[in-house]
Amino acid sequence: MNPTLVNDIIRAYQAAKKKHPYFCEGNFHKAISLATEELGETAQALNDGKLLEVRKEALDTIAVLARLVQLIDDLEGDIV
Repeated sequence: MNPTLVNDIIRAYQAAKKKHPYFCEGNFHKAISLATEELGETAQALNDGKLLEVRKEALDTIAVLARLVQLIDDLEGDIV
């Protein structure tokens, strides 16, 4: 994977965490809803032919999904 892309994903994750420090308060359905919303915004940007906006929205989608994975990892001890 391109190192620049990895850095962009990390930046999107950190920006999302700064903007919304409490992620979905453990509500997995809300997290999936947020990811779906972001993916919809990605699709809309694609439909509008705005490739830079597609990239931004795709990074936002990845950030939401990464936060969902982190939430699961944080709760893993409670799940088992």
